[in-house]
Amino acid sequence: MDTDQHKGEKRMKTKSCDYEEQVVQAAIAGIWPPDLTAHRRSCAVCNESAFLTEQLAENESAYMPAPGMIWWKHQLRLKRLHSDESLQPILLWERIGFPIALILLLGLAVFTLTAQLQRISLSLTVTTLGLGALLVPISLAALIGLLRDGHRE
Repeated sequence: MDTDQHKGEKRMKTKSCDYEEQVVQAAIAGIWPPDLTAHRRSCAVCNESAFLTEQLAENESAYMPAPGMIWWKHQLRLKRLHSDESLQPILLWERIGFPIALILLLGLAVFTLTAQLQRISLSLTVTTLGLGALLVPISLAALIGLLRDGHRE
């Protein structure tokens, strides 16, 4: 369909003929006067209207939406197609972004945990040595006590 630009909008050009209504009525009735038959052959608009009217008359259950509705749905489909195309980079980054963020978060957690473990390790070493210094004599005393009790029986 032909379109023209008017204030940034696409509008449908409508072609019409003064005889179109008479041609449609003749096609419905199936009676073609000679002058209307000659006009139909020479006029593309009337020829198309007559053809469509005859096709619809053959199949009465056929539904033919209005041309404006067909054009509007086509424009809507084009807008959706273009919006889908423009969303592709965003959707790609959404799919890639989550795993990347997860990897970075895990890396940060490992780095932080490693740093904390190094600090804890140093304090654990000191604590372990201190506890070991206390527990070794206590353990030895308990062992000696058990050994003495075993010899008494």
